[in-house]
Amino acid sequence: MIHGAGTEFYLARNLEPSAAFTLILTFLFVVLCYLWYLWDSTQRNFRRTTLHGALVVLFPPIGVPYYLLRSRERPQRINAVLKAAGFLLLFLTVSLAAGIALQMAGEA
Repeated sequence: MIHGAGTEFYLARNLEPSAAFTLILTFLFVVLCYLWYLWDSTQRNFRRTTLHGALVVLFPPIGVPYYLLRSRERPQRINAVLKAAGFLLLFLTVSLAAGIALQMAGEA
């Protein structure tokens, strides 16, 4: 969300986001995903593996649902994945709305 809003802030002013800006936000996203994975797996006493950690960090759209399916009890699995999908949808909707608002503000 912050990345999308920050990028649109640049683009609304006819500027390209700097490589440093993109790198910092990407790194922040990766760190936050990994910290969530560490926290959640500790709370659930789930044995962390290199595969789970790598997928969560390198491919979050695949890694997070995979981790949720593996770390939850059978009745909770689908519910956890649906909540994650809902969060992703909310994330994308807010990012899109922020981008549109900043684009319109830049045209005014």
